[in-house]
Amino acid sequence: MIYNSEYGFLNAMLGFFGLDSWQRNWLGDTSISMYSVSLAYIWQNCGLYMVILLAALQNIPGEVNEAAELDGATGLRRVFRITIPMIRSTLLVAVVYSISNSFRVFDLVQILTGGGPAHMTEVMTIYMYNHAFVSRQFGYGSAASMLILLFSLIVVSVVNRLGREKEIS
Repeated sequence: MIYNSEYGFLNAMLGFFGLDSWQRNWLGDTSISMYSVSLAYIWQNCGLYMVILLAALQNIPGEVNEAAELDGATGLRRVFRITIPMIRSTLLVAVVYSISNSFRVFDLVQILTGGGPAHMTEVMTIYMYNHAFVSRQFGYGSAASMLILLFSLIVVSVVNRLGREKEIS
């Protein structure tokens, strides 16, 4: 309802503000369709990560920030020297969860574009679905799903290893 080219909210708001030249088919234009899907995906998952990070921030003792303030640490210095290191493990969990979710994205892309226009929004799961269930190439689709699993395991293990190396040093 937001991206619809004829009666969508985004084009209606652009028209209301006199920006008619900016109106377009947000999901049908090959140059911006992936950006439109990505924005919707980020908006869909933003709340979960905000709750995770809010919980981590609330677990930082107030005395630590007070001591840093007494030592003369400014706002940005406190963020980079105290806050981020104290929530590092939570950030690592959020990054791993985000990466694993991005490899499994299917429903949003299928509903918004189905992989189109011209395969510009076709992610690995849509590719696997099209081969397995639309083209009925079940073996090929199964192999694609195994590659998705392999890629996600490799990326998650690399991120975990990088996170552990930073904690050790």
